[in-house]
Amino acid sequence: MTAEATTGTLSDGVLADRARDGDRAAFATLYERHIDALSDFLARMLRDRAEAEDAAQDTLLKAMESIGTLEKGGSFKSWLFTIAYRGAISRLRAARHYAATAQDGESFDFTEIEDTSGSADPAAQAERLATADLIWEAASALDDREYAVLDLHLRQGLESPEIAVVLGVTRNHAAVLLSRVRQSLKQSTVALLLLRQGRNECAALDRELSFTSAASLSPEVRRIIGRHTRICAVCTSRGLRLGSIEAGFGGLAPVALGVAWKAGLLAKLGIAAGAATAGGAAAAGAGAAAGGAAAGGAAGGAGGSTGVLVGAGAAVAAVAVALAALFFFLTGDDPPPPAEALADTPTPTATATATATATRAPTQAPTATPTPSPAPSPTPRTVVLNSPAARVAIGELAVDAPVTVKGLLPDKTMASPDSITEVAWYNFTARPGSPGNAVFSGHVVGPNGEPGVFANLRLLEPGDTLDVELENGVIVRYRITSSAVYSLASIPMDDVLRLGALEEMATFITCDGAFIGGKYQSRLVVQGVRTLIIAP
Repeated sequence: MTAEATTGTLSDGVLADRARDGDRAAFATLYERHIDALSDFLARMLRDRAEAEDAAQDTLLKAMESIGTLEKGGSFKSWLFTIAYRGAISRLRAARHYAATAQDGESFDFTEIEDTSGSADPAAQAERLATADLIWEAASALDDREYAVLDLHLRQGLESPEIAVVLGVTRNHAAVLLSRVRQSLKQSTVALLLLRQGRNECAALDRELSFTSAASLSPEVRRIIGRHTRICAVCTSRGLRLGSIEAGFGGLAPVALGVAWKAGLLAKLGIAAGAATAGGAAAAGAGAAAGGAAAGGAAGGAGGSTGVLVGAGAAVAAVAVALAALFFFLTGDDPPPPAEALADTPTPTATATATATATRAPTQAPTATPTPSPAPSPTPRTVVLNSPAARVAIGELAVDAPVTVKGLLPDKTMASPDSITEVAWYNFTARPGSPGNAVFSGHVVGPNGEPGVFANLRLLEPGDTLDVELENGVIVRYRITSSAVYSLASIPMDDVLRLGALEEMATFITCDGAFIGGKYQSRLVVQGVRTLIIAP
C-alpha cells in the first residue's frame, strides 16, 4: 500500500507532522480535507469571487511555507483558519479605504439550501428558501469579526477555545463574543421575519409599523417589534415557527469555488494532481476534529496583530485600574478638572493611506498639423488618516459635537469631557481610521439635569451609523455592532477596550442605570466597526 493511499486515514496532527518533514502528499491530504470549508468561509467573508480565490490561494501558500510554526499537537484547522481570517480582514480593510469599492456579490448564491429533502412540497420548500434568505441577511449584516465568529462556530465546527486562537483573544472573550453573536442572529432574523411577513398575520403589528420609514430594519423598527412581541402571542408564535435559526445558518449550502479552480490551485502549490485523491475524500470526517481544541502555534506568515500598542504593558495595567474604578466621570456631577495623560501611556500613531490614480489614454498626434500637448494626468489623491478626531456626528440623534483629547488622571481614572456638549477621545487608544479601538465618552446629563451630548446614545442599535470627522476633514464612518449596559462591578474590560484589535473600530461610553450616592451605577457601551472613509 502506498503512502498516498494511507494518508487519508490519518489525523490532522499526524499529517501536519509529516508535512513539516516535507511530505507533500500529507499536505495534499490536508488540502483536500479543508479546502471546501476554507473556500466557503472566505467566500462568505469577502463576498467577491476573485478576492475569495486569491485569499484561499494566499492562505494555503502561507500554510505550506510556515507549517513548521504549528506546534506539535496543535489544531491544524484553527491554525489554518487563523491565517485565513487575518488575510480576509486585511483585504476587507484595504477595500474599505474607498467608498466605491466594487464587489462581485452576485457571483455566489449565498442562500442556497444544502438539504432539499423537503422540496416535494412546493409551499414548504418556498418557505424554507424564504427563511434561508432571512437568516443570511441577518448574518451578513454582522460586522466582519462577528460574522467570522458565527461562521467559524456554526459552519466550520470550531468551539470558543479554537475561535479564541483564530481571533487572538482570551477564551473567555471568545465565549462572550459567541454568545452575543448567536443572540444577535436570532433577534435580527425574527425581526426581519415579522417586518416582512408578520404584518399580514397581525393587524396590531401592522398598525404599529404603518409609518413610511418601516420598510427597513431601523433601530426604531427593531424597538417596535421587540416591544410588540413581548405582549403578542401571534407574533411570538410566528417567530417560533422559524425553528432553529442556528441550524438554518449552518444548513446553507457551502459556497464552492469550483472543481477546476481547486485542481488548478493544487498544481500552483506544486503538488502532484493525484497525491491526495486516494485518501482525501475518505478522511473528510476522520481527521477534521483531530488535534483537539488545543491552541495552535503562531500563524506563521499570516502576520501579527497590527493593533497592539507598542510597549503597552504599563498602559494595559493603567487602563485596567481605570476600568476597575469605573467611571468616576460622566456622573452628572461637576466634571473633574482636566489632566494630561500619564507619561507612560503611549499614543498610537499608526498611519493608513489610500491612493487612487487615474490615467489618460495617449492621444496620437496628426502628421499634418501640430496639436496641443495632452493634458497632464490627474495628481494621485492621498487620504491621510493619521489626524486627530475633531467632531462626532450621529445623524439619527441630531448630535454634532466637538472632540477633546483626554487621558488618565493621576489616580488612573479616565478624565472627563470638560462640558456636557463635548465628546472625549482617549489618547491611550487608537486614532479613528487606524487599526485598533478608538474609545470615546460623553456625558448623559448635566449638573442641572440638562441633557448631555450622549443623552440618547441608548437609542442606537446594530446597523446604525455615526461619523467621526478628523481635523483634516476626512470622515471615518462606523456601523454600530453592539450596545450593552454593564453594572460597575461587572464590566468586561477586554470587550470594552479591545486592545490589540485587528479591526478598525470605535467604542462610545456614557452613564446609565440608577443614580445613587452621587453617581450612576451602570455604563452604556456602544461599539462599532469602520465601514467607510470619506475624503473631503
